[in-house]
Amino acid sequence: MMIASLLAYTAAILNLALGIRVFQANRHASANRIFLIMCGTLVFWGIGYAFMFSASSAEEAMHWRVFSAIGWCSFYSIFLLFAIHFTSYNGWLAKPAIKRFIHVPALVFFLYNTTLSPESMTRSEWGWVYLYSQEVLWQSAFIVYYTSYVMTGFWLIYRWGKQAENTRTKRQAQIIVRTMLSVYVLAIPFDTYLPLLGYPVLPIAILLSTIFTVGISYAITRYKLLSLNFDTAGDHILQKMIDPVLLVGTDTVIREVNASFLELTGFLEKELIGQHLSIIIDDHTGNELERLIASKPEGKKSEVLLTTQTPMLSVPCLLSSKTLYDEFGDTLGLIVLLHDIADQKRYEKLLKSANDELEAKVHARTSEIAHSNRLLQQEVLVRTAAETQAIYSANFDMLTGLPNRRQFCEKANAAIAKAAVFGDTLAVVFFDLDNFKTLNDSFGHLHGDKALEEVAARMRSVIRKSDVLARIGGDEFLLLMDELDQNGCQKTVAKHVERFKQLFEKPFFINGRESFLTVSMGISFYPDDGSEADTLIKNADIAMYDAKRNGKNNYRFSSAMMKQDVIEKNRIRNNLFRAIEKGEMELYYQPQINTNTRRISGIEALLRWRMNQGELIPPSQFIPIAEETGLIVPIGNWVMNKALSQLSRWHEQGFSQLTMAVNLSARQLREPTFSAQVKSCIEQGGFNPKYIEFEITESIAFTKDDAMVSLFDWIKRNDIAISIDDFGTDYSSFMTIKTVSVDRLKIAQPFISGIGKNRKDEAIVSSIIELAHKLKLNVIAEGVETAEEFDYLLQKGCDAIQGYFFHHPMTAEEMGTVLQSEAAKS
Repeated sequence: MMIASLLAYTAAILNLALGIRVFQANRHASANRIFLIMCGTLVFWGIGYAFMFSASSAEEAMHWRVFSAIGWCSFYSIFLLFAIHFTSYNGWLAKPAIKRFIHVPALVFFLYNTTLSPESMTRSEWGWVYLYSQEVLWQSAFIVYYTSYVMTGFWLIYRWGKQAENTRTKRQAQIIVRTMLSVYVLAIPFDTYLPLLGYPVLPIAILLSTIFTVGISYAITRYKLLSLNFDTAGDHILQKMIDPVLLVGTDTVIREVNASFLELTGFLEKELIGQHLSIIIDDHTGNELERLIASKPEGKKSEVLLTTQTPMLSVPCLLSSKTLYDEFGDTLGLIVLLHDIADQKRYEKLLKSANDELEAKVHARTSEIAHSNRLLQQEVLVRTAAETQAIYSANFDMLTGLPNRRQFCEKANAAIAKAAVFGDTLAVVFFDLDNFKTLNDSFGHLHGDKALEEVAARMRSVIRKSDVLARIGGDEFLLLMDELDQNGCQKTVAKHVERFKQLFEKPFFINGRESFLTVSMGISFYPDDGSEADTLIKNADIAMYDAKRNGKNNYRFSSAMMKQDVIEKNRIRNNLFRAIEKGEMELYYQPQINTNTRRISGIEALLRWRMNQGELIPPSQFIPIAEETGLIVPIGNWVMNKALSQLSRWHEQGFSQLTMAVNLSARQLREPTFSAQVKSCIEQGGFNPKYIEFEITESIAFTKDDAMVSLFDWIKRNDIAISIDDFGTDYSSFMTIKTVSVDRLKIAQPFISGIGKNRKDEAIVSSIIELAHKLKLNVIAEGVETAEEFDYLLQKGCDAIQGYFFHHPMTAEEMGTVLQSEAAKS
């Protein structure tokens, strides 16, 4: 009993050791990994039987028999899977769904064995064994299962060996088939037929299984099963070679290359492995190599032109080739050794050029014709140099030596075409130096040029080998980063642009002066932000300007929102140029209420734009664009003419004490014709200028510009009132108010809306009113919407209010009706 258990246990341990040995021979071979799993099933089988034989009871024996069933139920399906992978069979059995279905019978038989009763266990002289006399049907089905699987595996390995052309494969197949067949023939009577007839015999299949695993181990030791291939040849040959080397199969397909070859050509290993030799060597040499393989030469040397990753560039090389055989004399492939002879060719070319020049001089001294020819040759050289310089100028920046925009676009479009084929992502980074104009204006353009050269040098030092850096004009640079992984492209690019930011942390020493520069960057990606270079550059430019708007010295990724914002601004800008001409501008009027009398004391003119007579564009969207384009001047003049003309009509209708507040921009005030424009409006209206109030921002009021200060004095000399709009949101300096000739402060709406909600807002409002009155300034609050806000302002002595609590902005006709109604009540 103990002997049987010890034998089964020993078989399990031996099978496990042999399985690990096969796996370690070549961890990457799928057949080796499956063989290790197959040995694992034998471990379950052997250990289960070892404990079953020596169990103390039928129940315990049945428990260990079920444990062993994990191995002997699944062994045959794993063996068939091993045969499929070992032989590289690609028929219907190799389909993924079929390979998964192969294991279904094993699972069914295992589940069935978990339901068997311990009563079928009997104690023999070797220990506990199971009699199948009560389960003839299931046992017969099991026999069909493992017989069909074993025979199918035999057939696959036998056919693989028969069809093989090399000795190694035939020997391997013979060992596997013979050992497994012997195990099958010896184990069938003891593990199947005798127990089925009711004889309690010792199951020896697990003991005989060691013959099979030993056979596999021998095949590995003697014939290096699944280990001698181009990978192992590369480990022993390629990596030890300094010169460029590649291994080519008998089908002239590249199998392995070494690092020296990749460095010489610029290709990546994944771009070459599995490709035909013609991808790197011209067709003539490729055909010659095919003949070399067929004739099994001892070695040959010839000159070839080697294609590189860089388009239109090839490297002349001296090629040596030798056929690679395995230990059975079968041809494994061809070892190709290349020696770069570009320098040799260049020296030959230079030598030939020098010789030609010498001959030309000799001929020049012997005849006038030769002299003329030499002069002609010199002229040709000059023209060639000029053409070369013209080509260089057309593709490169003369200051920094970097590619220009044209060259960058060509490289970018080529990279895009490649990315479209391989499914890669690439990025375009747009660089713009911050405040570079200030540096130019301070130290001169020569200083600025030196700074640009230093910037270019620093940027070159951190770019990747495959990146393309270009200067496209002024202080603008572009960077192309290709072959990016789609999943982590933003993270990769962000890491690189942070390195560019760090470049500008150190000062620039130009002509003995220390200067500091920062850079704003915008980033776009192919294919998300465009499928051509110009589009990617445009979107990166948009993102760069967004970085500048958000504080500079930073970077932004292009987004749909940015692009939509630019489109919207362009739409507004294009329509704004003809808005006045098309009659799309409108003036609305909002009354200003005296807090004591609660009557209208003045009116503020508010500009509205109804684009295409329909869509209402808020001033916050079009006023900045009008400022940027200079259109704020004609628009501001139109507003002033329209508003003061309307004021004149209301004065004529009897509302002679009514004042009109008009908002002015800094650009409008700086116009030389501004004062003349104001005089013209007053003369045409025929009213006293004291009824006019110009609203300006704090930034304009507190300017130190002498011309602006003189203009404020002129306005005051003409009895026109000045009020500061949105007071409290910008500079808010009472010290400055003391020196500026203003008449009224308009408290900003954000403070007013905090009344009754925020004590700090109430304190600010109260302080502004109190200090303004002490400075003898009038105070008006804008945006008053509730009775609580009005009562607080009335209590604090605010002179006037403006807001929805009394009136919304309205048209001139509606305003006239309100004025008539108020007059009727008085």
